[in-house]
Amino acid sequence: MIARKRLSASSAILAAVCLLAACASTDYLPVRYQLPPAAADLNGKQVVLEVIDARTRESIFDPSMQADFRHFTGNFALRVARGDEQGMMVGALDLKGLFREAMVQRLKQAGVAVIPAPAGAAPLMTLTLTRFDLRQDSLKWYADIAYQAELSRIASLKATQNISGTEERLRVPGSKNLEKVLGDVFTTLINRLDLNRLFASAHV
Repeated sequence: MIARKRLSASSAILAAVCLLAACASTDYLPVRYQLPPAAADLNGKQVVLEVIDARTRESIFDPSMQADFRHFTGNFALRVARGDEQGMMVGALDLKGLFREAMVQRLKQAGVAVIPAPAGAAPLMTLTLTRFDLRQDSLKWYADIAYQAELSRIASLKATQNISGTEERLRVPGSKNLEKVLGDVFTTLINRLDLNRLFASAHV
């Protein structure tokens, strides 16, 4: 009798896990961000980090994807990885939170501390998100992302970099390839920002 109860409980748990896995791809989007190799070039520097969403279209999905992702909550499950590891789960984040947390991790990897509010001569780094589009056709998934990074100590002295890119993957049933293409382009574009040049150009 006890064994039967244990079997029933295990079956219920398994069913719940399967149900969660079935709907997870439409409730939220997993994003795996892979950090670049650690560097000490900017050790000891500090910034205040601000993220601005300046996109002209609120939805991240092309109209052809709206039905498939109608249950999307607007949240992303971010994993931060070093090397080929699966990565550490950071949590559920909205789009601005996704960019902020990934850049915090990138800055930390370069030796830069992100502080919560202006302190002394700490410069302001602003990430302005201008495009975050996911689309599909009969054969492929596409992810298209663009943002501007600006670093300034005073209003008259600013350094700016514009970063953009598109990735594509063959489309298969489910969303695994979409998650792969999104993680790849997100990693590429966060890591494409040249922090050394940005800090040098802003004389920080």
